[in-house]
Amino acid sequence: MLGHELRNPLAVIISAVSVLDRIGGYDAVADRARGAIRHQITHLGRLVGDLLDLARVTSGDIVLACSPVNLGVSVRQSVSVLASTGKLGLHAVDVQADPMWVSADPQRLDQIVANLITNAIRFTPPGGTIRVRVEGEGAEAVVCVEDSGVGIPPEVLPRGLDLFAQGERRLDRAPAGLSLDLSLVRRLVELHGGRVQAFSVGAGRGSKFLVRLPRIEPSADVGERPGIVASPPVSIV
Repeated sequence: MLGHELRNPLAVIISAVSVLDRIGGYDAVADRARGAIRHQITHLGRLVGDLLDLARVTSGDIVLACSPVNLGVSVRQSVSVLASTGKLGLHAVDVQADPMWVSADPQRLDQIVANLITNAIRFTPPGGTIRVRVEGEGAEAVVCVEDSGVGIPPEVLPRGLDLFAQGERRLDRAPAGLSLDLSLVRRLVELHGGRVQAFSVGAGRGSKFLVRLPRIEPSADVGERPGIVASPPVSIV
């Protein structure tokens, strides 16, 4: 019920903007205004979705549908989707992903990766670099997302994964006050039996986030599926 009450007004606004687009006859200023409305409504819709997911995780209402997943392939696919929808903006994204297998809910795993990269984009100026790595460390499969952005002040770092703990870590263009992406990442990773770590030398020095998940060995039939062989590094500019 709450989700319906929150999303319904957004749908009405989007429909109204679409009607204005069809009517046409407006100048460039009006076109830019409608574009800004669409952009902000999309962002607001995503925030609403994250808030609802956080509420569901906190109340224990999310049930994972886990299966063996090639983490390297999943990460590459998530980056490709972000690139194809224009969400990488002017950032250079470098991906190196080894074939690592985990037991995970594919949909939630995509959400974890997308939120990590979206967070890096939000706090990295245009033209900055985001590096995404997938590798194994002992019994863990590790996803590392490192950016060249604004960094995290030392006083904020210990609570950087907590809800609403953003501190001064923002760009002029970035939404201030919320840290929903990282809070949801932490909760979803913990549901998978994993953990999240955050590192930063300090303000203006970039940030690095590690997602550590229990590593599994693929069964014989899973190992024969396509996509488990390590592919060469990919750079998306």
